[in-house]
Amino acid sequence: MLNRELSKKLRKQRLITTPRQPFEESRRQEIDELMAKGVFELILYNPNIINGIRLFNSRLVNEVKGKTTSTLYEKLRLVV
Repeated sequence: MLNRELSKKLRKQRLITTPRQPFEESRRQEIDELMAKGVFELILYNPNIINGIRLFNSRLVNEVKGKTTSTLYEKLRLVV
């Protein structure tokens, strides 16, 4: 079962009680932590400078953790 679907199912059963949409809180936390560590910074998009340039590929990976314990939670990580 996909983690997003699993998260929705566990939220309906009230086994995951994180507020907001699935993985929204973990996404905010992951990006805030990476920015605090200086891993990257956000810049204002300027199409005259950045048009068509892609320095690296990345994606956000959602996973439900704690499946073997009684503490289930959503975790997101940035994969570059």
